[in-house]
Amino acid sequence: MKKIVINKSKGNEYYTPKNIWEKIIHLLPKDKIIYEPFNNSKYPNSLKSHQILKDLGLNMRPLKIFNEETGENNFFNDDGKEWDLCVSNPPFSIKQQIIKHLVKLDKPFVLIVPTNTISCVYISDIGKDLQLILVKDRINFLNAGENRCCFPSLFLCYKMNFDKDFIWV
Repeated sequence: MKKIVINKSKGNEYYTPKNIWEKIIHLLPKDKIIYEPFNNSKYPNSLKSHQILKDLGLNMRPLKIFNEETGENNFFNDDGKEWDLCVSNPPFSIKQQIIKHLVKLDKPFVLIVPTNTISCVYISDIGKDLQLILVKDRINFLNAGENRCCFPSLFLCYKMNFDKDFIWV
C-alpha cells in the first residue's frame, strides 16, 4: 500500500466554495461517475465538495473517506475502475503526484490548481490532452476556521474534450 504524507502546514486545508463549483457545473458530464477523492476523516470540511457536487446534479461515486492513520481509501491505491472522471481541489503539496497518478490511469480530470502549475515540466510532458478552465476572479478558498484565502487558480483539465482549450468562467 502506497503511503503519501499530506503536510497540513503546506496549505492543503483550503476548500472550494459552492459558487466556484457552480461556475463549471455546466461543463461536467452528468452521465459519468465522478470521483472526488480527497476526503479525510481528520478534516470534516474536506467532505463538503463531494456533497456540493452531488447536490449540483453530478453522479458521484459513493464517498470513500481517507483514513490517515490506517491508509484506508488511499487515492494512490485506487485503480480507477469504479469511476469515470476525477473532479477535485486536491492537496496542493502533492498535486504533482496526483496529476501523474491520474495520467497513468489515463482518467479524465478537472482539478483546481494554482496558476503557476501550468509552467511545470511535468505538466508540459502531458501534452495535447490538456485544457484549462480559467476563473475570471480569484477563488476565495475557505479553511477549517472559515477564514478565506485567495490566490490565482485555474481548473487543469485532462481528456475532457471541451470545444475549446481555454474556457473562461
